[in-house]
Amino acid sequence: MEDVIRRIQQSADDPDLLAKLVALPGADLQSLLMEAYRRRAEALTPHDALRDYQTNRFTKPAPLPARGFARVERISHPMLDLAGFQVLELAPLAPLGCSSALAPVSQNKIVSALRGEVVSDPTNVLALEATLRRRERLSADPRDGALVKLAANHRVTRVFSGVDDRHFAHFRILGLVTAGRDPGDRAFEKQALTSHLALHVSVVLEATGLPPEAVQVSLTPLDEGAFGARLEAWASELQTDGIGSHDRTTALSPRHAIPLGVRIQIDRERMSGRGYYESFCFKIHADHPEHGRLEFSDGGCVGWTRELLGSKKERCFISGTGVDRLVLTSPR
Repeated sequence: MEDVIRRIQQSADDPDLLAKLVALPGADLQSLLMEAYRRRAEALTPHDALRDYQTNRFTKPAPLPARGFARVERISHPMLDLAGFQVLELAPLAPLGCSSALAPVSQNKIVSALRGEVVSDPTNVLALEATLRRRERLSADPRDGALVKLAANHRVTRVFSGVDDRHFAHFRILGLVTAGRDPGDRAFEKQALTSHLALHVSVVLEATGLPPEAVQVSLTPLDEGAFGARLEAWASELQTDGIGSHDRTTALSPRHAIPLGVRIQIDRERMSGRGYYESFCFKIHADHPEHGRLEFSDGGCVGWTRELLGSKKERCFISGTGVDRLVLTSPR
């Protein structure tokens, strides 16, 4: 990228061109870029649009059947209702920096837009919405402990170096966010983890038709002193409190039990997510007879609401399941 910028500035005979553009007020830069794109678009023909549509991987339709995504929504929405999550229909755009400022993700992996950025992860946007809702509650009662539980099934776009049958240019994520106040003794983290895990595992089982024995949950302590032993105890509880057979209504009872047979283990070797999550994180994998071992879900604790609300007592837990992989592995 530095070489490209250097070449452009040399071509414009202005070594400070980028710095000048960055220093412009946001509205002025937006106006400048809008006019630049208007002029470029004015020179294009319908054949140019067709050619770009044919070659641009970001504009192609999803390679999976639309009815598969509708099926996952029919499966997941009743589960989300039972678990107390409010499902939102998010806007296609998020504020610029929603990923790179809120979470430590390079802006180069995000599709930036003139009026923000294309949503790359619904949990970032849900966390912003949860922050506003928590702020409103805290303004009425500074010690309010009510949980804000939000969800969205949203198509996102990310810039990958390569695309294959497991990495698409755009794809759907079923994202969950739970935000609230720490009541002490890590009760928030335990409740959020249990609720998110039960929901994601239930969706994976129902959508793929896999037996519980094919699914594995991996818990990774990032703060070994505070959560190492706790995660081991929670894993043991989740394992022994599981229900005997998979039923989506029973699985999302107040106990939020995970079906027996699902393997739950501690994974201290995981490196991904460090610096993104704090305290601990998890992954859900499943062994599929046709597609092999696939990662379906990922989640963990983040400090976003604590930072945005300026309170050490605020907690936030996020997670997501790749819906395209559910569709890919669903029974034909």
